[in-house]
Amino acid sequence: MLFLQKQNWRSLLLQTISARKLKQHFPSLYCTTPPNPSSMDLKKLCGVVSSSIGGLEDLEASLNKFSIPLTPSLVTQILVKEGRKMETWTFSVVAEALVKLGREEEALGIFKNLVKFKCPQDRFAVTAIVSARFCAKGHARKAEGVVWHHQDKISGAEPCIYRSLLYGWSELENVKAARRITQQMRSVGIMPDLFCYNTFLRCLCERNLKSNPSGLVPEALNVMMEMRSYQIAPTSISYNILLSCLGRTRRVKESVRILDIMRSSGCSPDWVSYYLVARVLFLKLRFVKGKQMVDKMMEDGLMPG
Repeated sequence: MLFLQKQNWRSLLLQTISARKLKQHFPSLYCTTPPNPSSMDLKKLCGVVSSSIGGLEDLEASLNKFSIPLTPSLVTQILVKEGRKMETWTFSVVAEALVKLGREEEALGIFKNLVKFKCPQDRFAVTAIVSARFCAKGHARKAEGVVWHHQDKISGAEPCIYRSLLYGWSELENVKAARRITQQMRSVGIMPDLFCYNTFLRCLCERNLKSNPSGLVPEALNVMMEMRSYQIAPTSISYNILLSCLGRTRRVKESVRILDIMRSSGCSPDWVSYYLVARVLFLKLRFVKGKQMVDKMMEDGLMPG
């Protein structure tokens, strides 16, 4: 029952924050000078919000009867006046929704003022704002700033936070910053795992695809060599990241070579591996070789799906 309530609240929050819904139900929110509610109006609104009678649909119906524009400042007044407490889970939902709407500064503003909502700026809140900021590109530096300003509050959540930072910089294809994060992980005793290396490998390959295609194979193989030095065996996913980029640059010889390296290293190609190599062969009009690749995939008992 509690799970269903949380799901309902999540849906309600996302609908409330959505710009489209706000504009549809509360057009005055978009006015430059919204009217200030009187103390009597605020008292009535607080009464509706604090009422324990009825469900969410009843609450929505009651709120729709008010002509008062529902603004963020008004919501803050209600929370403060009623002594309401914002749960960390609620903040994470709000932060994620705001970032997805391109309103990341508002999400950060709420985080900075969580004390007003009786919500602690603990490791869960820090993790929430960092993770939310990485739902979209372009916020890695600011999110990292949040982490460094609250290092005393992230104890126990470091692995999750470092993964988020690594993912964020990798989405920006900033190899230097992503490498720095992996080094910082080791410095605090957190060893990058397969997920971290595959994330970094994707960052490196995507960057090289655009700026240094000739460096795709040697630099990717160097990362895989580093993985093995830490007892982390590259998987088909690791190799497929490289094969995907090689295919997009129509590098036939390198693609076939990587497939051979996979087998010799003890990593069995999956159907995606065969597909990526066969695809670039057909694109380069190497039909016989491409058909042989498909036949080999079938012999290995692999089928797309």
